[in-house]
Amino acid sequence: MTTPSGTLLDRRALAARREALVLRSAELRARLGADSGVFQPVLRLADRARAGAEVLSAHRPAILLAVAALLGAAVLRPRQAVGLGVRTVAIWQFAQHVRPVVRTVWRLLVARKPRQP
Repeated sequence: MTTPSGTLLDRRALAARREALVLRSAELRARLGADSGVFQPVLRLADRARAGAEVLSAHRPAILLAVAALLGAAVLRPRQAVGLGVRTVAIWQFAQHVRPVVRTVWRLLVARKPRQP
């Protein structure tokens, strides 16, 4: 049989133990957050891959139609298809080189623009 004072001591001990566990959990969460920075590039890549897969699955008919059209063009007119592919790759590479410059100019223009009340 427990006495009222024994119950009070048990409650205090449990409260102290709980507080210690909460503090330890917070410390472990902080350490895990700091250590997980190594995995950020891999996790970002996985998120982008998943988002791409979601887009593909959401637009499956349109993508299949586009692929079928490209394959049909490649079979019927291979030279034109190769030329289109080469031009597409060149435009993509150009866009990749120009994008940082455009982004910087855009930020400068937006930063200069006075805000109206």
